[in-house]
Amino acid sequence: MRSNSVAQLSAALATANLPQPAETLLMQALGGVKGDTTKAAATLVSSVGSAKNLKSPDAQLAAVKTVTASMPSGMTSPDQVTADHLWRAVVYGLVGVLAIALVGLLVLLALGKTADAIVTVFTATLTGVLGLFVVPPAKSAQGSSTANG
Repeated sequence: MRSNSVAQLSAALATANLPQPAETLLMQALGGVKGDTTKAAATLVSSVGSAKNLKSPDAQLAAVKTVTASMPSGMTSPDQVTADHLWRAVVYGLVGVLAIALVGLLVLLALGKTADAIVTVFTATLTGVLGLFVVPPAKSAQGSSTANG
């Protein structure tokens, strides 16, 4: 079904002579549809017909943007609760790797063996964890300019 929908939209675009950004938006909108794409393809093909009647490429692109903005996309931003869970997973994962690397480093040092690889993992992970708490340079530059000025 998806291949038929893509073929329908491609055929409509071949005759419409729309600007490239408009064609790209239409194909991306169809690609983001989950499940049956027949209805979405019909909507998009209809918008191609409407947009090709407009004279200006800017007007054509605006018409396509209006139609594709109302289409459901395949990927949306997570809500705040999900984002919080994801950040916790990242932080706990980094701290876990940091703890494992520290234990491994101490064991290898106690055994008198070289620990170059473990030191690399430890320092890289420690840098990652610390980087989560550092103020971005743009924000720190704004803060210092207001404090000095």
